[in-house]
Amino acid sequence: MTASRCTAFILARGGSKRIIRKNMRELAGQPLLYWSIRYALLCPHIENTIVSSDDPEILQYCQAFDGVRTIERPKHLSGDFSNDLEGFGHCLETVASRSIPIYDFIVHLRATNPFRKLSWMDEIMEILKNKPEIDTVRSVEEASDTPFKMWFKSDSQLMKPVVNIPSVPFAHSMPKQALPKVYRQNAHLDVIKTSVVRDQKIVGDHIYGYETEDNLPDIDLPIDLTIAREHFGELIDKSLTDSS
Repeated sequence: MTASRCTAFILARGGSKRIIRKNMRELAGQPLLYWSIRYALLCPHIENTIVSSDDPEILQYCQAFDGVRTIERPKHLSGDFSNDLEGFGHCLETVASRSIPIYDFIVHLRATNPFRKLSWMDEIMEILKNKPEIDTVRSVEEASDTPFKMWFKSDSQLMKPVVNIPSVPFAHSMPKQALPKVYRQNAHLDVIKTSVVRDQKIVGDHIYGYETEDNLPDIDLPIDLTIAREHFGELIDKSLTDSS
């Protein structure tokens, strides 16, 4: 069987409300964005890397890397409420117009997650090789809170459970250890069949949960950036800092 090949998409807009210019903020002597680019360029499964941004500084920065192509994303696809599927769709349209190859899988590398491991991709590609029915592998970790004990509240203050399934009646009043284990997506790494994205889907129908270690910070709030800087040496994949 021919080994599957991947294209990395990095959606790196210029705006950010909680951390101004987040993707270009310093982490271990480099912009935060650098660590996702570095990952893509070192990963043997990734054939080409595409950075999409609305920001001229980010685009200029990325153009200095051999092996990285850049796409200027329109402002209307780069706002606070713009979603990943819109960004991917624009990438696919643009690369098609430039005759840039797109391979079997799209690897979604979020610039806010610098601490993913290269070994994860080895394991994920093996999963996809052995389970061809899988549309998407999404990184997850066990959730500390359970949705079985969460509620929606109406304007009249009446409440309904967020999760209400017949097999677990009155789950909201059961001990947590008696409830089904749940997982939260952690945005570290997604690998998606390119055909699924072309069909205007972000995950497809068959989603494999690849469980990663927890407590790897996603840089969303200023405190996350502080933690990342303080614990960088402990958390980073050492292959990404090897200068050889």
